Order: sequence, then C-alpha cells, then structure tokens
Amino acid sequence: MLEYELKLNNFSYPGTVVIQQSKSNSESRFYITPQNKFKQTEPICTRCNRKAIDNGYYKNRTKLVNELGLEIKYGQYECECGNRWSVRCEEVDEFVARYKNIIKQLVFNLCGFGLSLDKISETVLLTFSKNISKEWIRQLFLKAASNIRQLKVTKTSGIFHYDEQVVWINGKKFFRFVIKDAVLKNVILDKKFDNLEKETVKEAIRIALAHYNVSVFITDMDLKYPDILNELYPDSKHQLCIFHLNKLILKEFIDSLGKKIPLGQLYNMYSLFNLFFNHDKEINFLKKQLKKLSKVESKEYEKQLINEFYKYRDSLKRNRRRKMGSKLKKRTKNQTLKLLSKIENEAFLYPKKLKKRIKLIRKNLDKFAVFQDNPLVPPTNNNVEHYYSSTLQKTDKKRFRSDSWLNAKLELFKARENGLRFGVVNFFEFLVLCGKIFMLFS
Repeated sequence: MLEYELKLNNFSYPGTVVIQQSKSNSESRFYITPQNKFKQTEPICTRCNRKAIDNGYYKNRTKLVNELGLEIKYGQYECECGNRWSVRCEEVDEFVARYKNIIKQLVFNLCGFGLSLDKISETVLLTFSKNISKEWIRQLFLKAASNIRQLKVTKTSGIFHYDEQVVWINGKKFFRFVIKDAVLKNVILDKKFDNLEKETVKEAIRIALAHYNVSVFITDMDLKYPDILNELYPDSKHQLCIFHLNKLILKEFIDSLGKKIPLGQLYNMYSLFNLFFNHDKEINFLKKQLKKLSKVESKEYEKQLINEFYKYRDSLKRNRRRKMGSKLKKRTKNQTLKLLSKIENEAFLYPKKLKKRIKLIRKNLDKFAVFQDNPLVPPTNNNVEHYYSSTLQKTDKKRFRSDSWLNAKLELFKARENGLRFGVVNFFEFLVLCGKIFMLFS
C-alpha cells in the first residue's frame, strides 16, 4: 500500500497542502488546492514519459463522502500521445472502505439484536455523529447479507427441535420454520414459508435433514407432528414439549373455572405440573393452605391463602434465578408413573376438560417421557423459544416490509448462531486515517 506523509510545513501557496507519495523505486509529489482538488505537481505520462497537461477534474461521488459533507476532486490529465488518466488518493479509497466496513459491522450487530431501522439509524448517529439514511443502511445490510456464506453443519447429535413462528410482511402472514440441534445448538433450518399445511412442513423437514441421522424430535403439542414424523422417520422417537403441556393445562383450568382458580383446584393443577418436574414444595405448601381453609370456611380467607401461595411460588422462582439459573429437578419415569396413577384415581375431582387431558397424558406417555430414558433429550422446546426471543421478539416480527429484508435477517440469525464471525476492524487505525482525511479535505 502506498504511504502518504503530510507536509504541514511545505506549502506551494497559502491554503495548499503538499503531499509526498512514495514507493520503493519512484517518487511523486501531489498537492491539494484550496478548492479540494487532488493534483500532481509534475504530471508525467506513464506511456511516453512526456509532461502532460491539465484536463480538468471529476468529483468523488461516493455516497459516504457526500453524507459526511466532504468535497473531494481528482485531477485529470491528458498527454499528446493520447493517454489520459486521473489522480487517485488511495487513502481516500481506504478511508471509504474502512468506514463502510465499520458501519456494516455495526448494522449487522444491531440487526442481530432485532433493532428496527429507526433504532439503527439513531445508533449510527449517536456513534459517528453523522446522519445516515435508513435506506442506505437497508441497502448496505442487504448487500452484505447476500454475501453470507453459511458454515456447513457437518456434525449433529441426531436430536432436533422443531418449531414455527408467525411473521408479518406488510400485514400478510408468513411462517418461520426452525430446526435446531438440541445438543450442539446449531441451527439447521431458519426459513420463511407461505403456509403451515402438513405437506409443506413435511417437505421442509425432509430437505433440511436429508443428510443427517435423526433419532429424536422435540416439538410442541401440534396434532400434525406425530403423523409427519412417523412418515419421515419411523424409527425415531418423539418428545412432546412439557412446557407446552403445562400451558395447555393452565389454559384448560382457566377455561373451566375462570382466572381466579379455587385453592383446591390449584392443588389439582400443581399435581399435574408435578408429573414431570419436581413441584413438591408447591404441593406441600398448598396442602398446608387447604388444611387452614378447612378450619375457616370463608371466601375472603381463601383469597388470602391463595395470595400467600402465589407469593411463596414467586419466591421459589426468584431463588432459582439467584442460584445461577438453577432449574426444576426432572422426575424419573417411576416417579411419573406413580404420580399419574394417583391422579387417575382422583380424576373425579378435576374439571371435565382436565379429565380428558389426564387420559391424553396416559395415552401419549411414551412421547412425554423420552427425556427420562435419554439424558441428552431436553424435556421442552425452550431452546427454540430462546432463539426466537433473541432474534425476533413479538413486536419485531411485525415490522417487515419486504421478503428480501426478512430473508436477509434470517440468514444473519442462522449464521451468527452457527458461529460465523464477521471481520474485525482496527478502530484506532481507522480514527487516525479519519483525522487525516478530514484535515486534508474539510
């Protein structure tokens, strides 16, 4: 790369900066006029070695240079032999390239955190004190995203999460399909589809996992999954998400009894939650509350006892968070079978919807208990849920205006999750270069 040395003590006339550009075997002298023209002091033709004449100039019309408020003009020359050329300031070219690279890194990182174009534009303004248009940011990101080369996933555990997320483009509903390795955390599929029909889901899964062995799938409680997975991978096992099971149990209690669930039915609800995760503390606390209630029959007293339980439950959650993400203990299969038998014997105490739910749990127990036979299998689909929340949250998934923008962001999310790291810029070197350019041309 050419080296430039700024000669602040060497002026051709007031306001003109002279620069010496040096190579290993030759020297050329340049100067910048008060009109910001970058010119050679002795323009010699590279073809015939004769002195050339000034032939005007052309402006640097790079969008970045214009947005920064700089005016840079490159001198043009013509020789009698017909050779024409223009002066190039390589530091300007390097400055523009580095500046764009830094903006690109910033835009990629902010897009990866799910920020809107408005927020990205605002952050660039605060960081660089320059007002960069949203459209330029969009185009810069789209161009860079089109060059993403996904790292090929060569190794998998054979245990996969699958889930779908609704996204919106100009008010029209689309569906984001995600397949993620449950053990190695690699994202195998993250792509937009037009519908949720069985054949669409089946074909998407088949193509994405065509080169991998599949031993276990973890999904939510959607009724279409068992048939799809049985057709594609008849020898694989299917783990249904316990988190979604508990959400359905809660919903059915609320549908049957309203949001203010009585104390006795809270005990029944936590007895179902207790099947696959250890909720003994909540169960024992509810037993004590029921014993207190049996001595004082009062609606107001029952509300007080329920509120005390909720406070106790919340304290348990806070304590788990304080213990570096401590989790609920998983039940063994023998424990689950014993607890389920007890619940079945007391099923007459449950609302009608929950009686059906208890029968469905018994019928599909092999799909709820895969994690109890294989410690590598997670009992929930939370890995995908966390991936969604770290990429597209509820409000962000409604902000898309074009297919290209959504597809580019999905490519970015997948690449980042799989360990692709984008180029690192030496910010200090860039600041030195930036100061030099502004000193020359401002």
